[in-house]
Amino acid sequence: MRGLLVLVLISMMVSGPLWARGAYKWVDDDGVIHYSDRMRGDKASIINVKIQEESEVDSGGESSAEEPSESDKASAAAEEDKKAAVKQKKLRKANCAKASEQLAANESMSRMYRTDKKGERVYLSDKERGDVIRRSLDAVKYWCD
Repeated sequence: MRGLLVLVLISMMVSGPLWARGAYKWVDDDGVIHYSDRMRGDKASIINVKIQEESEVDSGGESSAEEPSESDKASAAAEEDKKAAVKQKKLRKANCAKASEQLAANESMSRMYRTDKKGERVYLSDKERGDVIRRSLDAVKYWCD
């Protein structure tokens, strides 16, 4: 039992510096910033993480930090804009793929139908089929610019 206790204490002493090694920060291909305790790719850089002691925390619930400066606010706003642009780009890419698939499916169908209120098939005329394909093409043009 005593040997086990010594082994545990030694392993804690040896692994302590590993816990304090910091964290990694990297930006993926879409411009999104990631943080992790493990290195991902060659572009990751190590950052030091400061752990706040309980005595540093304001017990009143209010933040003791100063108001962010105008440049901090501007850089935060720029970062939010960048994230929104990345999110919009991903959405457009996904919608482009869906619209392209729908256009390909509509063009490959020789006959199209819709279901009426009774659950029966009503086949579309050539003009109606052309309208469906035109709307699909408009969707591709809109999302895939």
